[in-house]
Formats: sequence, structure tokens, C-alpha cells
Amino acid sequence: MGRREDSENAWRKAIDDAYEVFASYRRPGGLAVSPAENAEALLADLTSAPLRDLTPQKLDNFAGSALYTVGSQLDYKHFLPRILELMVSAQGSGFDASLTARKLDYAHFKSWPADEIATVRQVFRAAWPFVCYAPFTTQQLPDLLVGNRIVGNEVFALLSQFEAVESDQSVMKLCRLVRAVLEMDERDFCWSQLTANDRVCLETWSRSEAVTRALFEGLDFVAGYDAWDVELTLQLLERF
Repeated sequence: MGRREDSENAWRKAIDDAYEVFASYRRPGGLAVSPAENAEALLADLTSAPLRDLTPQKLDNFAGSALYTVGSQLDYKHFLPRILELMVSAQGSGFDASLTARKLDYAHFKSWPADEIATVRQVFRAAWPFVCYAPFTTQQLPDLLVGNRIVGNEVFALLSQFEAVESDQSVMKLCRLVRAVLEMDERDFCWSQLTANDRVCLETWSRSEAVTRALFEGLDFVAGYDAWDVELTLQLLERF
């Protein structure tokens, strides 16, 4: 079984575990909202289907506003498994990994029961290789990397998994992540969630021999414009 199949199986298990761990939190019968929110419309969307069948369109408004202006922590925990599941594939700012991680931090999730903390961290950890090897995904790798950092996962252990490329998709994802790191602006909201030491370590990783070797080897998987993109990234690495 290849890395892609392994990573997908690990991701699915992490999500199944999340549904099981948070199953005791029942669907809300009402929502506390700020005056600017429409509680009836939000609740209608949230009750339009069973939790695992809620579409991103029905959940996005809640996912983006939850805890800040909509609902309680108990409400959020009920919907959290589905929000986490959509984190790697759904359109909509409410499912951004770094936003989800910041909401968890806002909710002091590190004080939650141990099984809930471990489950959240495992979902974020499993999302990384799944996104790295999945053929299609809308998830931005920097956002997921920062999300892992916020929830307390060791991001450099995750980065080391990304140094072995086995498809054109994984080559281009590595290429774009390296470029994002090289062009990182600490004023960008995503990168600003990292410490200065985190950013230095990321830059060191991007310029490492292992990354350069992986990009060179990746040229065997890509052609045309993609090959030019990888070569440009290698040229940028030579300048740093």
C-alpha cells in the first residue's frame, strides 16, 4: 500500500474517532447569537441533515462565527467533527485549518478532557500527509501547517514526511510550500500566528539538503510549466 492510501486510511480513522469521542454532545435546539446574526436561519441550516451529511454551504456560516458571535462551546463541540472533516476539502473560510485551530485555542481546548485533546491533535496531524498525497484538495498547506502548530503538534516532524515525493501532485505541493516559506511575510495573518523562532526553523528547513534533493528528484515526475516552476524554486533556493 502506498503513502497515498496509508494517509487516506489514517485520516479516515482520525475523523471516525472524532465523531465517536464528541458523540455525547447533542445537536442544539437553539442558538445564542449576537444581534447581527440570524439565529433561525442558522439553526435551519444546521438541522437540515444529520451531522455527517451537513454540506459545507449549510455549515460554513456557523463554522466561521462559532464561539465568537454564535453558539456555546457545547454547540461547537457537537459540530466539531464535521468541521474538522471538511477542513481539508471544503470551500469556505469557516473551514480554514488555522481559523479552526484559533477557535480551539480561544475555547481553551487544552483544558478539555484528555481524549478530546488527543483526538483533535490527531486529526490535525493526520490531515497533513493526507493533504500532501491527496490528488485533489483545496487546502492550503501553510494554513494547515500553522493550524498544527497552534493545536500543539510538532510541525517539523510533519515536514520531514513531505521530503519524499512520489507523484506530480506531491512534487508541486512541496514546491509551492517551499516558495510560500521563502516568500513568507510575517505580517500575513496566517504566518503571524507563528513565533519568530518557528519562522526561522521553517526557512532553515526549506533550504535544507533534503528539500533540495526532493525537488531535484521531483523533476522526473513533472513536465512543461510545472517543471519550470520547480526549477524556478530551485533557483530561488540558490539565492538564499
